[in-house]
Amino acid sequence: MAYALITRGDDAGVSRSAHAAIAQCATVGILRNASLMAPGPACHDAVEVLRLVPGLCLGLHFTLTCEWDWPRFGPPAGFNWLDADGGFPHRCESLTERAAPIEELVGELSRQLDLVTSLGADIRYIDQHMGVGWIPGLGEAIRAFCQRKGLIDGDAHAHLRRPQAQDYPASMCALLDQLPDTGSGIVLGHPCLDDDEMAAFHGPGLARGSVGPDRAGQASLFTDPAVVARMEARGIVPSRYDQVA
Repeated sequence: MAYALITRGDDAGVSRSAHAAIAQCATVGILRNASLMAPGPACHDAVEVLRLVPGLCLGLHFTLTCEWDWPRFGPPAGFNWLDADGGFPHRCESLTERAAPIEELVGELSRQLDLVTSLGADIRYIDQHMGVGWIPGLGEAIRAFCQRKGLIDGDAHAHLRRPQAQDYPASMCALLDQLPDTGSGIVLGHPCLDDDEMAAFHGPGLARGSVGPDRAGQASLFTDPAVVARMEARGIVPSRYDQVA
C-alpha cells in the first residue's frame, strides 16, 4: 500500500483570504482536508465556500486561543476564560494558569462543533488550534469527545516536520523524499492569499505585512508543480482523514 499523506489546511475561517486559498489548493493541488475555526471572523463564509469543494474533507479546528492582536476573536457563545478585551488568550498556557476546568473547555468544543454543523459543514474530524491538547487533561477529553461523536481524532496520526519558510516547495520536496514507501502522516499548512486582508494581520512577533507572504508561501506546499510532480513520482497519495482512519 502506498504512503498516505494527509494534507491539511488549517485556520479556515480566520479570513476570507484563508478559505479562498484553501479552496484553490484543493481544486488545483494536493490539499484534501480543511479545518474550520468556528470563532473565526469569516467562519460562516468559509463553510459556504468549502462545503461545495469536491473531494475536500472538513474538520473542526478546536480553538481556545487567538494569537493575533488583530484580528481579535472569541467564542461564538458564553465562555468564562477570556482576556480583558473579550478575545481568547494569546497562549494555551494562560488557560492552564487560570485553572480553566476541563469540562468547561469541552463544553466550548461542543458549542463550536454545533455551530459549524448548523451552518451545513459535514464534519469528519477534530483537530487542535495551537496544540490546545497540551493543556493537562484536555487531550484525553478531546479523544473521548471524538469517540462519543463518531468523529476522527485529527491528531492521532504522526505530524511530519513542517517544511521551512526559506523555500516552502523545496523543503516540501525534501520532506517527501524522506517518507517511507508505506504508512501515513500529516503535513499541514495555513494557506492564505497575500492580499490586503492579510496585510492587516499582526500579533506578538509578527508585524503587519509579514503574515500574507508567509501564508501564501504555505499555500505553495499544496500547489507548486514541483511538489505535485514529486508526489506522483514517489507514488505518495494525498489523502482525506476518512480515507486513512
